Amino acid sequence: MESDEEEKQMFVELMQEEMAAAAQDDEHMMILGCLASMYAGLATGRRGGSARVRRKCKPRQRMEGYCMLYADYFADNPLHGESVFRHRFEQKAISANCKCTVAMRMLAYGAPGDTADDYLRMAESTALDCFYRFCRAVIAVFGDYYLRSPTVEDTERILATNEARVTKPVLYSKWLGSCSYWVRIALNIEGVEYEYRAVAWNDPDYEKINPIKYVPALQDGDILVSDSLAIILYLEDKYPQHPLLPQGLKRKALNLQIANIVCSSIQPLQCYAAVGLVNGKLGSDESLQIVHHYIDKGFNAIEKLLEGCDTKFATGDEVQLADVFLAPQIHAGVTRFQIDMSNYPHLERFYKAYMEIPAFQVACPENQPDAPSS
Repeated sequence: MESDEEEKQMFVELMQEEMAAAAQDDEHMMILGCLASMYAGLATGRRGGSARVRRKCKPRQRMEGYCMLYADYFADNPLHGESVFRHRFEQKAISANCKCTVAMRMLAYGAPGDTADDYLRMAESTALDCFYRFCRAVIAVFGDYYLRSPTVEDTERILATNEARVTKPVLYSKWLGSCSYWVRIALNIEGVEYEYRAVAWNDPDYEKINPIKYVPALQDGDILVSDSLAIILYLEDKYPQHPLLPQGLKRKALNLQIANIVCSSIQPLQCYAAVGLVNGKLGSDESLQIVHHYIDKGFNAIEKLLEGCDTKFATGDEVQLADVFLAPQIHAGVTRFQIDMSNYPHLERFYKAYMEIPAFQVACPENQPDAPSS
């Protein structure tokens, strides 16, 4: 009883002291509230549960302990400073390495927060808090660069990288053939890197690639395309960024007409004469006369189609399908069949422009791997 009375007396004295200072400081008002609550607990009295005999209380000197704690750390002029308080009472901090590790493990493996406890000794709530803080920090630091919508340059770089990972298409070709020459120009204009595979005459293995045995043929992944015009139209659909056919119907029709004159009315017939010479069925003069006849017929027809043309190329100031077919045919006429191009002023002007373009230069027969060294 004496201890209880002493505690009550100490409470009364402390409350009176705090009441005197409460009007001047919010901190003293809070302490006064705590003291009032503790004093109310003492006034209510203690019960020993269901026991009929009152249990003797041990003198724990709670008020002295409270006063010492208050004087040591919470008074206006405490005995110990803030650093001592933090050292004694603050929870030991988790290292930054542990926090970053748990966040990255959760991101990489999709692991829940409670899996970090066994290895990193970290509670689930702490792990989740680290995860959220880590993500917010990444967004704040790198968000403007990595978490934005891709630009045109980003898209082009990604597409170029993906294309580089894909196996290059394979072009089965012959260095001298005009048909292969057309396709090489188209591939170069579209910027397609390809593997060149030379095809020898009467190669029995090539029949498995192209049953008709003609060059060229293009193997693009699981797609196999033979015939030069079919290959070029396939490239036109796959790589629309450099169209060879214009949108306007009139110019598109003109491009197709010129291309077909070359690939249907000139090139096959000149080949017939050349093959006849090789097989001994035609003499050299007779063969050359046939070649000149069909080239002249085709070139004159194209000149009439392009009458009044003042553009850089056949159907405009950009290379289009007609130019892809004209360049190899004119090149063959000049280098192989001694054609006088002054008779065809438009074609002569186009040819000079073609030979200044790298895509045409690289595709020339003499620049192919299987071309004779001399």
